[in-house]
This record gives sequence, structure tokens and C-alpha cells, in this order.
Amino acid sequence: MSSTYKRILVANRGDSAVRVIRACKEMGIETVSIFSKGDKGALHTRLADYSICIGDVQSKDSYLNAYNILAVATDYKVDAIHPGIGYFAENADFCELCESCGIDYIGPNSKIIQLMGNKIEAKKVAKKSDIPIIGEDCIEINSYEECLNHARQTGYPIILKAANGGGGKGIRVVKKEEDLFRSFELCQKEAEKVFGASKILVERYIEKAKHIEVQVLADQYGNVIHLGDRECTIQRNNQKLIEETRSHKLSEEIRNRMYQGAIAICKHIGYVGIGTIEYLLEDDKSFYFMEMNTRLQVEHTITEIITGIDLVKEQIRIAQGEALEITQDDIHFNGYAIQCRILAEYFNGSFIPDYGKITRFDMPGGFGVRIDSSYEANNIVTIYYDSLLCKICCHDQDKKQAISKMLRCLDEMQVEGVSTNKEVLISILKDTKFLEGDYTTDFLKTIK
Repeated sequence: MSSTYKRILVANRGDSAVRVIRACKEMGIETVSIFSKGDKGALHTRLADYSICIGDVQSKDSYLNAYNILAVATDYKVDAIHPGIGYFAENADFCELCESCGIDYIGPNSKIIQLMGNKIEAKKVAKKSDIPIIGEDCIEINSYEECLNHARQTGYPIILKAANGGGGKGIRVVKKEEDLFRSFELCQKEAEKVFGASKILVERYIEKAKHIEVQVLADQYGNVIHLGDRECTIQRNNQKLIEETRSHKLSEEIRNRMYQGAIAICKHIGYVGIGTIEYLLEDDKSFYFMEMNTRLQVEHTITEIITGIDLVKEQIRIAQGEALEITQDDIHFNGYAIQCRILAEYFNGSFIPDYGKITRFDMPGGFGVRIDSSYEANNIVTIYYDSLLCKICCHDQDKKQAISKMLRCLDEMQVEGVSTNKEVLISILKDTKFLEGDYTTDFLKTIK
């Protein structure tokens, strides 16, 4: 369609939907929100101009019901669908359905989503763009025998990944051969269940690494820029917990190589939209392409804070067919920002989701503080959706000052009715290794 949008359907829920709706309102665009029976009265339904129940409480009956969503989009004559974060945000089939209905999908086209959503094909793209990858092979594994042979060639430890995976799902680390068969079975079953495809990628497992990602913007006229890097090394169960920008420990030489690599990939495939190139960085300063996310990310907020650029608005403008009005020379990084994900869960050696009615929900504030949430007091945290309650972002001149601000915010925050990961976050932030940047993806194993 590629013209100025008058009405957008937001195909998501929670803070992701709230974020997009707010950007649309500021741009003068009407919004249509969808909700399940379990989200009746939720904040995103009240902020939108129109709000329609899309199905039952389970995601497969509502937020993942493509035909119901497209029926609403058609009925309300929307110009475009914004998939938000998660659900259909990297779904090539849904994007293709939108295209067939004459509705713009706010993101890259279906062929690009499919290409970069497959970890094996994405590695081939990186290799052609002269970006280092883990190992030399970019092959899919379809049987245990293939997996066993590849593991013996690679050497243990290895990591099994769903080829079409993401979000920390469909991943198993195998440290010895006797564990391979069970891990392969579990990984393949999870890949089939969550992503609808059982193809597996096998790689050498890098036990101690930093997780660095580069935010990019690209329009349909060949203009590609980066908006700096984020460090997402602090993770639990392969899912990010704390994100920072920019990384405290990157040399300018490595940083610039990562930036140029991200731009090279985008230019190589003719990428259009916002996206993120993810890398693993080893202690010896070797780094490797890991994957590309062809969507808005949870941690986009901290990039917005240090650059002053609204990524959702840029995403919408690009989808409308507009050229980027900013060049690389316009990008400046102001200070340091950190994001903590507040989750409904309790910790007793492992992270266990918690559910129930929120009886108190008091959020912090003050200079340099940003809160992204859709929850309020008396809302119900259900078993059906992600346990993310809110994102707290703090901005200051440097990492030390931003951490002090975040500790103050966590102390101010009061959530009752469900358990949160607040104490775990405080333990991480107070650790001297975190302050100095001397940590890798295995850091949470040291938290008791």
C-alpha cells in the first residue's frame, strides 16, 4: 500500500501493544486493538480508538489466530498491521497473508523474514557478507545420526538450536555424548511444537561470551544506518534479563566492525525496516554472527533513550514508503542507559513463573526514568501469557550513575499479589563484576 496510514491494527497485547498505540496516536493515526477474553479491560484496549475481542484466553485462539485478526483488519478497513513484539512479529506466513489481503505488514517482506528467520540461511548470509560465523558449516540436521556425526566432528560442548527458533526457545546445551540423544529429541519436539518445523542447527557452544546486538534502520531506497549497540549478556534460560547501551567493554575497533557488519548484511539482502544483528563476543575478542531479529525488540527502549529516536515511528514511516530523514552523521549517543525486565516469578535456585491478582502496583519515577508497562493494580497475571510485568529503564551520564538510579527505582517499586525478580536484579546490579563489565552469559549461575 505504501501511503500515509490513517488506521493501523496492533496485533499484540500488553506493553508491546501500548507502545505502538502511543506512537500511532502521536502521529495522528487511528488504532484498532485486539484482545482475548482474558484481557478484557486491559490498558491496550482502552488506549486504542477501537478494540475487538478476537477469541478465547489461550493465544492460539486469539493473538495467534491469523484469520480472526485479518477479518477484523478487513472489517475495520485498516491500512496496515503492526505485529508488535512476539506472536506474529517474525512470522513470514502471516506477513504473506497480509500482503495477499492488500494490507501492509509493518516490517520487512515475507521473503526476508523467512530468509533471516532461518538460523542456517542467516549464517550463510553473514558468511557471504564476510562476517565471522561459528564453525564453517551452515547445514540443517534432520536425524539423530546426522546430529551425532556433526557433534563428533565439532567436539563438545555443543548447542542445539531450532533452525526457525527465537526467544530462547528450542535450545539445548550438550556437554557430553551420553546426553545427546535425549537433548536432540527434546529440542526437535520443542521446535516442532513452538515453531512448526523440526530442523535443528548444531554449533560449538561458547560457554563464556558476551551477547552484543546492533540496532539498524533501513529504508526501501538503500539507506541503512546503525543506532549503536546493546549488551544483553545477563540472561536466564536463554532469555534476556538486563540490557545496557552502549556496552561498557567494547573497544572502538570491535564496535565499529560489528556496526559495519550489521550494515553489510542489510545491504546484501536489501533489508527494509528496523532490525537487530546479534553477535557473540569471546574473551579473546573474536566475535561471531548469531542471528538477525527482523522486528522491534523488548530492549529497543534504551536505544531510543540514548539516541533520541523513536524507533516505532521510524518503523511506521519506513513501512509507509518514506525515506530515512536521518543519516549516520546525525546519530549521537548521549550517556548510558540500562533496562531491567520485571517479571512475575520467584527464585529458589531456578526461575519459576508466578501468577495471581496484583494487589499493589507502584512504579518508580524521577529524572532519567522510563517505565513501559500495561499492568495496573487489580489486574490478573495469568498462566497464558508472558510473565513480563514492566520494563524499567534508567539513563545517566555513565554506567555507575545509571546503576545507582536503577537501584533507587527497584527500591521504590512496590508490587504485591505476585512475586517478582526484584531481589535477583538488585543482587546483579550490586555485584562489582557487573559494574566493571567483567561478566559473560553464564553470570547468573553465580547468583544464589
